Amino acid sequence: MKLATTATLMSVVIALSACATDQPPPGPNPFADLTPSKTYKELKVALVYTDHTKAAVEYVQRHRWSPHINLKALSENMQAPFSRIFKSVERVQTLAEARTAHADVVAFMDMNVYLPDIAFGEGTVEFSVSLVTPEGKPIDTATAKSVNNNYLRVDEKLARTATAASQQLERALSGSSKLAAYAEARAEMMATAKPQTVPAPQSSTVSTAPASDVDTLPSAKGRPHKNAYAIVIGIEQYREKLPKADFADRDAKLVGEYLTKVMGYPEENVVVRTNDKASLTDLIKYFENWLPNNVEKDSSVFVYYSGHGAPNPKTGDAYMVPYDGDPTFVDSTGYPMKRLYAALDKLPVKDVTVVLDSCFSGAGGRSVLAKGAKPMGLSVDHSLGSIGKTLVLAASAGDQISSAYEEKGHGLLTYFFLKGLQGEGDLNKDGNVDMAELYEYVKPSVSRIARKQYNNEQTPQLLGSPDALKRGGRLIERASP
Repeated sequence: MKLATTATLMSVVIALSACATDQPPPGPNPFADLTPSKTYKELKVALVYTDHTKAAVEYVQRHRWSPHINLKALSENMQAPFSRIFKSVERVQTLAEARTAHADVVAFMDMNVYLPDIAFGEGTVEFSVSLVTPEGKPIDTATAKSVNNNYLRVDEKLARTATAASQQLERALSGSSKLAAYAEARAEMMATAKPQTVPAPQSSTVSTAPASDVDTLPSAKGRPHKNAYAIVIGIEQYREKLPKADFADRDAKLVGEYLTKVMGYPEENVVVRTNDKASLTDLIKYFENWLPNNVEKDSSVFVYYSGHGAPNPKTGDAYMVPYDGDPTFVDSTGYPMKRLYAALDKLPVKDVTVVLDSCFSGAGGRSVLAKGAKPMGLSVDHSLGSIGKTLVLAASAGDQISSAYEEKGHGLLTYFFLKGLQGEGDLNKDGNVDMAELYEYVKPSVSRIARKQYNNEQTPQLLGSPDALKRGGRLIERASP
C-alpha cells in the first residue's frame, strides 16, 4: 500500500480518541513479552493520522458488527508502538503543529482495514508509517500487515489482527537503522549546540524565580486516569504593554508536570500553553475544539489559568486576558469567563475542575484595567451561573487582588495548591486528595501569607453548585498497593 501524497498528508484528522467509549476486554497485556530491539527515549514523536485512516475508521463504524467493535482498543493499538519506543507521543493535525509542539520526529500513520461479514471470513489490518523530520524531510518508512482467517466473531478477529499488526509495526520501527542514525545525529547536534547568551535584564521589575519546595514532585503517585484531560494556561509576558504576571508561565509548566507525574493524567491528554503560545486563537482552539473532540461521557476535565484577568466596565463581565489581549478592547481581545463556562458545560463529561490564579477586579495583582476605568470589585462567580458539574477554585474574592509569592517563585494560590497536592492537602490522611479538603488547607494558608508579607487580604474561593461542592472533586486517588 502506498502512502498519500505530501499534499494529502497536510490535510489530516484525528478521529480515533473520541470514536468509542467501550473499555477494552479484560485479559493479559498483549505487549507484555514484546521487547523492542531499540528505543528512542530522547525523542518526542508527533503522530498524524491521514485522511485514509479516517476513511478506514468510518468503514469500521458502518460495518454490521460495529456495535460490538471496540474502536478505543483499535486506537490504542495504533498508538502503542510509538508510546513504547519514544519518549512521548502527541497527536497533532499538521506538520506545523508538530513543530509548535517541539517534536523531534513526525509520524504520518496510515491504516487500511478489511472485515468479513461472517465469522469464518478473512480479516486484514495494515499499518503504514512515514517518519519525517519536523522540517518534512523523510527519515524512513515502516509497514505491517496481519491477516486472520480463524473462526472468530468479527469484533474479536479485528482485535487480534490489529494487535498482531501493532506488534509487527513496533518491531519494524525499533529495528529501523535510518531512525537510529537520525536519533544519533540529532543527539549529537543537541549536545554541540551552543546556548545563546541572553543579557541580564536591567529592570528591577523583572521577576526572578527562586527554587521552591513545590518544584520537587512528590514520590507518591496517584492512580492513573486514562480518560482525564487538561488545559493549562500561563501568561507572564504580554504582547501589549501590560504589567507582567510574575511567575505565571512557570506556574503553568509545573502544574502540567504535576498533572502527568502526580495526578495520573496521560501526557497526550494534557495541553500546556504559555506566553505567546496562549493567544486568543489558542484559547478558542483548545477550549472549544480540542476538548469537545477528545472527551467522552466518563471523562474528567481540569482547567488551570495563571495570568491577568480584566473586567468589562460596560457590562461587568469578567475576562481572561490572552497573550494578545488588550484591556482597553477587552470585549474583542479577551476571552469571557461566561464563554469558558458555557463551553465546559456543553462537554459530555463526568466532572470539571477549574483553578484560577488570577483576579478580575482591575485593582492590581493579577488583573489589569482599561486606562481611565475604575476597579469594579468583580469576582469570577459573577460569570459562573448554575453549571452543575463545574467546581472552581479562585485565587481571591471580588474586591481583592491575587498576589505572587516572590519568596517561592510562584503565584500565591498556585504555591499552596501544589503544596496541597504534595500531601499537605490530604487532611484526613486517606491517601486521596479532594478539592474540598485541599481548599480547607489552601484558604487559611494563602490568607495568612497575604496578610503577613503583603499586608493584603486574599481569600481563595471555592465555587460551584451544591452537588459539585458536595462531591468535592477528586484530584489524586490513591494508587492500589
